[in-house]
Amino acid sequence: MRKLIKGQKGIVMKFERRFLPYAVAIGATAIALFLTFSLEPFLHRTIGAFFYIAIIVTAWYGGWRSGSVTVVLSTLAINYWFIVPQHQFWTERSEDIVQLIIFVLVAFLINFLTSNFRDSKQKIEQLNHHLLETVMEQKHTQLILLEQAQLLDLQAVITRNMAEGICLIRVEDAIIIYTNPKFEQMFGYESGELNGQHVSILNYASDGVTAEDINQAIRAAVFQNSEASYEVHNVKKDGTPFWCSATSSVFRHPNYGDVFVAVHQDITLAKHLEEVRLQAEQELRQSEAKFRSLSDCSPVGIFMTDIQGLRVYTNRCYQQICDCTFEEALGEGWIQLVHPEDREPVITNWSKAVSQKQGFSDEVRYVHKDGIIRFCRVQLAPILSVSGELIGYVSTVEDVTESKVIEKMKSEFISVVSHELRTPLASIRGSLGLLAAGVFKNKPETAQQMLDIAIHDTERLVRLVNDILDLERLQSHKVNLNQQWCDATTLLEQTVETVRPLAVQGQISLSVESKSVRVWADSDRIIQTLVNLVSNAIKFSPPQTTVTLSIQDRADWVLFQVQDRGRGIPADKLESIFERFQQVDASDSRQKGGTGLGLAICKSIVRQHGGKIWVESVLGQGSDFYFTLPKLLD
Repeated sequence: MRKLIKGQKGIVMKFERRFLPYAVAIGATAIALFLTFSLEPFLHRTIGAFFYIAIIVTAWYGGWRSGSVTVVLSTLAINYWFIVPQHQFWTERSEDIVQLIIFVLVAFLINFLTSNFRDSKQKIEQLNHHLLETVMEQKHTQLILLEQAQLLDLQAVITRNMAEGICLIRVEDAIIIYTNPKFEQMFGYESGELNGQHVSILNYASDGVTAEDINQAIRAAVFQNSEASYEVHNVKKDGTPFWCSATSSVFRHPNYGDVFVAVHQDITLAKHLEEVRLQAEQELRQSEAKFRSLSDCSPVGIFMTDIQGLRVYTNRCYQQICDCTFEEALGEGWIQLVHPEDREPVITNWSKAVSQKQGFSDEVRYVHKDGIIRFCRVQLAPILSVSGELIGYVSTVEDVTESKVIEKMKSEFISVVSHELRTPLASIRGSLGLLAAGVFKNKPETAQQMLDIAIHDTERLVRLVNDILDLERLQSHKVNLNQQWCDATTLLEQTVETVRPLAVQGQISLSVESKSVRVWADSDRIIQTLVNLVSNAIKFSPPQTTVTLSIQDRADWVLFQVQDRGRGIPADKLESIFERFQQVDASDSRQKGGTGLGLAICKSIVRQHGGKIWVESVLGQGSDFYFTLPKLLD
């Protein structure tokens, strides 16, 4: 749209420049005609006065052509309106014709003189304008030359006082044509000593690379990119090598043609410091790698903090102990991993240690995302710099949960075993003591009862010792399983035959629901497991009830089930009864004759076979014991 408007304006301006002078000619003639009509009574023989004025105005405004148009129009107007006969373009009187010719000649003379005067005036104005422009250009050129001279002086001062060395080299022959004082000082030369020398004397040759090779490499880089920045190994006048950071480019010199401008800065010290820094960084990375390897292989958790006590590093073991990611343990996030009851004392001890710049030791409970609680021993120590300044803390976190469990189990084991041993031993000792004293010398039946008690308690001790030894061998993997392909139904049948006397004694019926499935197992150990489970079911089932043994064939497993209709097991005991010396009721060992090790032995046997064991129970309705074994795959 803007281009269209500009085009239209241009057309209008061209039209005005071409036709406006002729419009002025017509207008001026019309005005002259009007004035002549108006003042005709006073003009008499000066009818052409106003027409002469119109010719002068038109010729001055538009030049010879528009003035000529006014002459023609004025002649026609005078002939038509003022010469008799009027309103006609011809006349019969010779004096009118002569008068008209004289008007035309005078009019053209006025037109010629006016237009020439106009053209001369315009030429004079153009000459004056051109002269003024020439003078202004000369003054501007003088100012530019003055500024350039001042700039050159300033550049010379700057070049002489620059902290970088500057060298100008002629491209044609690589001859040095100028060096500033800093460059000469950098290379150990006197003022002007390098001028006229070949630039290759500045390059240090080494490792099979000549000074000229270096020069050619720099020239190629500059010609390829118009400018090149690089590090170059230079040599001083006395032969001392040193490193420079340089930038080279090409410019056109009025006297020397194409010239290289090389700006050099000595970076020997900086390069040495860089090498030292890189070596220190390499050693630091190696040290960090060693630390991380040691830390990640450490059997204890490790974390580090800054001087404010915010965590900045944790190893894998710490993340496993606390069930967190590296990011979750950073900053103050670690406090969320601590058991809510331990947070306040831990924060108090931690803040005290940080404020006093000392270490501390504490026992902390960490809570996993799934709710499992881990007991840990935390030991904190300050990290001091070479100058003795505190820069942070390092701490170890040792998971002592298993130790606590083992310690508790040891205490319980000693307590239970001492009780289980002391009770039958006291009974045996009492019975044998009475017999030895002859108290029942004359009462053979009573004496026999004492002997039966001693034998029963002795068998109880033997079972206890055998169970303890058996369980220990199983848990320490000292028992080698004699695994082979067995028929699961056969295992159930052999189990029933083994426990049948106990079932008859307790008035319990045994039911077997099985199918022919082969399992990879040690048959003796699996029968031992089944006998333990069925014996327990018989012991805790009321008379006239049934204990059912069944098998279910799964995709990769065979599921064994022992079901009773006994008293059931509380929900809080469903897992603990598989631990050593754990029973639903403490009186069961006395009333039922158990040692509290049977289910623990079952658990160890099943696990060694690669299966799992569990129980489901409802109080007052009975229990279902399950375990799985791998089966033969076709």
